[in-house]
This record gives sequence, C-alpha cells and structure tokens, in this order.
Amino acid sequence: MNRIQILCMILPAWISAAALTISPDGAGQVKSLVGDSPDISSLAIDGPISFIDLKYIAGLKNLRSLDLSKAEIAVYRANDEYYPDNVIPSGIFAGAQFTQFEFPATERLIVEDAAFAGAAVEEIFIPESVASVGEGAFAGSALKTVTLNGKTSFGASAFADCTALDNVSLGGLTDIPARMFAGCTALATVNGAENVTSIGDRAFRGDAALALFEFGPALKSVGMEAFAGAGLEVADLSQATTLTSLAPRAFAHNAALTYAAFGPAMKDLGEGVFFGCGALATVDAQVTKIPDYAYVNDTSLDITSAYTPATTSIGAYALKGMEQVVQLNLYPALEHIGDHAMQGMTGLESIDAREMTSVPALGENVWEGVKQDLVELYALGDMADSFEAAAQWQDFYIVKLSTTLTIDSEAVKTVSARFEGPDLVIRSAHSPIAEAVLYDTAGTLLTRVTPGTITATVETSQWSTRIYIICVTLADGTRATSKLIRQ
Repeated sequence: MNRIQILCMILPAWISAAALTISPDGAGQVKSLVGDSPDISSLAIDGPISFIDLKYIAGLKNLRSLDLSKAEIAVYRANDEYYPDNVIPSGIFAGAQFTQFEFPATERLIVEDAAFAGAAVEEIFIPESVASVGEGAFAGSALKTVTLNGKTSFGASAFADCTALDNVSLGGLTDIPARMFAGCTALATVNGAENVTSIGDRAFRGDAALALFEFGPALKSVGMEAFAGAGLEVADLSQATTLTSLAPRAFAHNAALTYAAFGPAMKDLGEGVFFGCGALATVDAQVTKIPDYAYVNDTSLDITSAYTPATTSIGAYALKGMEQVVQLNLYPALEHIGDHAMQGMTGLESIDAREMTSVPALGENVWEGVKQDLVELYALGDMADSFEAAAQWQDFYIVKLSTTLTIDSEAVKTVSARFEGPDLVIRSAHSPIAEAVLYDTAGTLLTRVTPGTITATVETSQWSTRIYIICVTLADGTRATSKLIRQ
C-alpha cells in the first residue's frame, strides 16, 4: 500500500474527528454519538440535549467551536439532581476552551451565573431568545467582541474583567447593571449607548481604554463609581435633561478627562465626582453646592468653572490640592466652606471679598497648608472688620477698602494715579510703592506689580475694560484705593 492510499484512508477519519454534526433523538446521547472522536475541534448538535450532555461537552479539551443553534435543552433528573429545561446551568462552561459558541434558538433561554466564566470564547452574540444572563456569566473570559440586545436582562458583572474585550454593541439595551463591564481594560468602543437610561454602580470602573461614551437624553441615573478609573476624555451629559444627581465618585480618577457638562436639571454632582481628575479644565454645571471631595487634586481646573456666583456651599475637601488657584473671588451667595475644603491651595495670592455682606462659616482647617499671612483678602469697610474678627479668616492679610472706592483722605496727599494714554501711572510722594493691584469692576484680578520705587507704570491696552480699581500699598504701610476711567 503506497502513501497516497494510506493518506486517502486517514483523511476522512481526520475530517470527521475535526468537525462533527450529531442529531440525537433524545437527551443524554451526545457522548455515545461522539463515540471514538473525543478530540473533535468543532461540534454542532441538532436535537435534544440535557445537563449531562453539556457536562460532557465541557470536558472536550480540544473543542474550539460549539454550535447549539439547533439544539434544545431538556429537563435532567437523576438521583437528587434536577436541572430544568431551557437552562445553561451555573458554571457549566466555566474555563471551557472553545472560542466560538452559538446559543440554542429556543425561546426564554436562561444563562445562569458564571456559566461561561473564564471561558476561551472570543466573540458572542446574545439573541433576543435569551431571556436572562446571570451574574458573572462571562466574567474573566477571553471575549473580544460582544453584541447584546434590548430584551435580555443581565446580572451584575456579566462581562467583568474580560481584559481582551474591546468592542461592545448594546443593541438597544437600556439598563446597564452594576459592574457589567468593570475591569475590561481594553474596552474602547461602546455602540448604542445613547439609548441607555441607567448605568449601575462600577459598570465601567477601570476601563482605561474607554475614551468616549455617548450619554443620551434618556439617561436618568449614574451609579457609584460608574466610570471611576476609566479613560474618558469628555463627559458630556448635557443632553440628559432629566438627570438630577450622580452617585458618589461617578467619574473619579479619569486621568484624561478635560471637560464635563450637565443638563439644567442637575442638582447634585455626588461626593467625589471628579476626585483625582488632574487634567479636568472645565465643568459646565448649574449647581449651587460643591459636594465633598468633588475636585480633590484637580490641578488643571479653572476655579471659576467649579465655583460660581450661585454657589452656596463648598463641601469638605472639595477643592483640596488645587495648587493652581492664584486668585479667589467670594460671592454673596456663599454661606459655608467645609472641613479642609481649600487644603493645599498653595498658589493662592489674593481673595476678593468686596461683594460679601456676611462672613461665610468655616469647617475645620479649611486653609491647611496655605500661608494665609501672605494672602491678601480685600473687603469693604465693616466687612473687613468682620473678617478680621472671624476665626481662620483673621489669619489672612486683610486689606480694608473704602466703600466709596476712592483714595482715602490720609492717602490722597501721598498717592496719585492717572492715565497717560494706555499707561496707568501711579506715583507716591515719598514712600516707595510696595504693591499695586489692578481689578476690573467685576472684581477680576488683572495684574499685581511690586515696583519698590515711587513710580509704577501699568500698560492697560491688553484689557477691554474702561473702569479700573487700583489698590496701592506703600512701603511705610499707607494704603490707598482708587477708581479710574480710561478715556
């Protein structure tokens, strides 16, 4: 017998062992029908099967493709064991080596908890015939692509820790359960998110590759740490017009996040909402309260984006570590600043409190780490006295301004200021000018100069405002304030 004849005899046997289709006429026959081909790599079943068949299939170590699209799962009873029909039992395919899988097409199929946990399956399509997928059903598996639908219900952590998963199509799914995609570090694309109404706790936690998520108008709830540690670059929830609150730390530790926006209904951003978002520059939110821990270590944030004239309270540790803040405006609506709220605001140079009608209450150690004696706090008349009498506030270098915003009678003899074209020229009659601070009428700090001479010149063409407020401090301690109009 020559080699060709031998090969012709072997080849059909190899093909049948590699890919096998069986048609059982009753449950429990798979093992006998597979027979002498336990090393098959592909198996398709057309007919009834039960738990005992699924258990046998799970033990086929060389199986790489399992097609149950024409199979029906029947009831299994033996001794004290009972497995109902139309159910893929809990953990049955955990760690299975097949990379391809098709679900039975029977209606109301139930996939129980951890059914495919840690399996090698790489792509999954879950049809509408699947009624439910249990907790951790595919957790830790080798999935790369997942396609869902809007009718199947999913348990918590259904696809958690699938570190190869990079593409998900929600297919009309509206409710994303807790931890559903947590720890999917390669997940970069989520299609169909614009229809989502609720996002559960930690649903996308740790998904560092997820740079974009389409928040749509249907969104009504975002759970605790839903996107904590994700890779979002923008969090635009402005279309979610009925979303009123976020759970704690919803977007914490998104290192790449630069912009966030919310609809007009938003009232409560949630504790620690942007904790540790160091690249965050702008937040567009019409809220009156800054939550506890909201912007801790957000060193790129424009303070006027987080704290606005409408803010009534700043929570504990809310602005901790914001070392980039140089100038802070206090607005009349502000009533309370919480414990350690401004801790580590080491770049702070001045506080403008000229609009204040009362001194905001403070929690404990609000300004910890701030060299308050080097920070100027500007207040008018009696309000300056109130700040000087208030604990913690009194530690600032308080500058008392005239309520008329003109040079006071004692200083008028020694300090003068006038415009020479675009140049503002400030002169002292005898003592050198230690500092001159320039504001516009909205209280925005324009510039601060420390000439150390009896004359200071400030070029003002870079600003569009015509009315300027000048606060001057001389080396001998004389202080003067003036309001000038540039013609």
